[in-house]
Amino acid sequence: MKSRFVIITALLFLNVVPGTAEVAKHRNHARTYTTTAQRRPPVRRHAKRNTALRVGGGAAGGAAIGALVGGGKGAAIGAIAGGAGGAIYDQHERHTGR
Repeated sequence: MKSRFVIITALLFLNVVPGTAEVAKHRNHARTYTTTAQRRPPVRRHAKRNTALRVGGGAAGGAAIGALVGGGKGAAIGAIAGGAGGAIYDQHERHTGR
């Protein structure tokens, strides 16, 4: 019985058990109070701008290569292919790290 209490106390102290929050004690002269630290999920920013840069950059690169290889029609085909490649890369990057 005592060993269970020691193990549970150690797990709670080390914050191993999910759902337990960090507790910090602050002293303000004669008063002592506790606060719990709650973590917020990270904020994802500029998702549309990153998408536009990836797709637009791919389209511009494809158009440049297509113009060098096949002239005006090659530039159009290269822009479409580069934009599609940029869109695929953008979808890959969006799901990386989740």
